[in-house]
Amino acid sequence: MRAWLGIGLSVLALVGWGLGDFFIQRTARLVGVWASLLLLSGIGTLALLPAAAPALVAALGDHSQWPPLALSALIACVSAPVNFLALRRGKISVVSPIIALELPLTVALSIAIGREQLSPLQIGLILAVFTGMMLASASTATRLERGAALAFFSAFGLAASNFLIGKNSQDISPMLALLVTYAALTMEALTALLFQRRIKRLLFQVRAHWRLIIALGAADVTAWVGYALATTFIPIAVAITISESYVALAVLLGLLVNREQLRLRQRIGITLAVGGVIILAAVTGT
Repeated sequence: MRAWLGIGLSVLALVGWGLGDFFIQRTARLVGVWASLLLLSGIGTLALLPAAAPALVAALGDHSQWPPLALSALIACVSAPVNFLALRRGKISVVSPIIALELPLTVALSIAIGREQLSPLQIGLILAVFTGMMLASASTATRLERGAALAFFSAFGLAASNFLIGKNSQDISPMLALLVTYAALTMEALTALLFQRRIKRLLFQVRAHWRLIIALGAADVTAWVGYALATTFIPIAVAITISESYVALAVLLGLLVNREQLRLRQRIGITLAVGGVIILAAVTGT
């Protein structure tokens, strides 16, 4: 039962991140990278503060909890702006599959550092899901478009963040792990905007695009809360595999909603990714 709860939370993260990439790109292009990061992280900080308050009070008396929390926040402060910039400059169809490299990197960290034990079948299914995601991508490996290099760098930082937030969720508290990260990003983005003297302009932008901003915050917070909680029920490697498969889901939605024509390799990729996730969930839940 606990495993199925973790799987359900991972699916929630899948939906949130799928919508989140779309909203991040739109918001970053409308208000800029630092402004969109401030708005997102500010919403996350305010939303999680009540839930994280008990763990925060406990952590104030236990200094051993702060080094891993600080490391997670530091890595997020480097990778998040790069991720936003990549999505702002590039096409989602090109950038998202590159960023999805965070999947095998996160799995590698969870096994090498987190000492997670996965069965050969689980490892094979994770590889099948990742391969499917790459095949389902509309872009080709020979095309290097704007944002691609940034997305590649971002994948490494996001993988480290995924692992550390998952590990801190398991060892300390999911809500506190996220709160510290969101608070650090808020301070970083606010400092950048103060240096750029863009706070006044930001207020006008919020009034003009408040619906999009709320949607962005809701999608991102939902995704990260779902993922962080999921890692307390199932291995980090399984949680990230399920939640990151939104790349294939986006292609499938394009077929169903926009009547897009898919290539053969994309059809194979969707079958691999979706089938792999379903079987992985069944194997993990038993």
